[in-house]
Parts: sequence; C-alpha cells; structure tokens
Amino acid sequence: MDTASIKLDAKACQGLFANLLSRVGDLKDVPPLVTEVQDQYGRFNLWTASMAVFAPGQACLDFRLKDVPEARDLFVKHISILTTRIEQRMYCHTARAPGFHLLKPVFYMDY
Repeated sequence: MDTASIKLDAKACQGLFANLLSRVGDLKDVPPLVTEVQDQYGRFNLWTASMAVFAPGQACLDFRLKDVPEARDLFVKHISILTTRIEQRMYCHTARAPGFHLLKPVFYMDY
C-alpha cells in the first residue's frame, strides 16, 4: 500500500515556502522575487484551505480520496513538483548564482 500523504507532503511544502520567504525577505534589491514568493505562498495556502488539505478527520483531503488512489497520487505528484521548484529557488538564492534573480519564475502552477 502506498503511504503517500497529501497532508504531510503539503505541510513539508509549506515549511519550505516559509524557509524560502525568510531567505529572500532580506533581498531589498530584488523586490519582485520577494513578491513572487509571497504571492505563490498565498496561492498555495488558499489551495490547501479550499481543498481542506489540513482539515481534521473525515473532512481531510487524504480521507476523501482514500478510495481513489489515482487522484490522491496526482495531488502528491503536484506537491512534489512544487517542492522541487521551491528547492531549486532556494539553491539559486543560497548559491547566489549569477543572475539568480533573473531566472524565470519557477512556482507558477494552477492550484
């Protein structure tokens, strides 16, 4: 049985967003990057709220999709892709790669 959890993966993704926000928050010279991260974090939080990702008990998205593993797996994959993109952005910021602030946005996903 697959142990993938939308709730746990989304919680980890939320933590990565918070970590990235704390890292880019001090970039006064790159306000578009800070705004982009804040906007995407807001969209992610709206998505988790509207889909009841963190709801308790039977209201939780994991519970509602327990008999539809294909749908659950799509959500898990979507979160995994977003997590990878956040990690890439964190690497670019940490490594201070030349032109890292000029990278195309890596977050845009329709929730």
